[in-house]
Amino acid sequence: MFDFFMEGYRETPRARLLELMSNSADIEYLRTLERTDLLEIYAERCTYGAMQASKPAVVPNT
Repeated sequence: MFDFFMEGYRETPRARLLELMSNSADIEYLRTLERTDLLEIYAERCTYGAMQASKPAVVPNT
């Protein structure tokens, strides 16, 4: 899945990657990185988000 996001965003400019992650708590750190590093971080976060979204909801026993 990581490779899917890397390929999908491979041509995305640095400024756009920063825009996509503008609400991140670590945005100041992200602004110091090169485009390739931002791309990897964004792809990793997208992968993690997709994996979290695909987990089934936990229903408490009543």
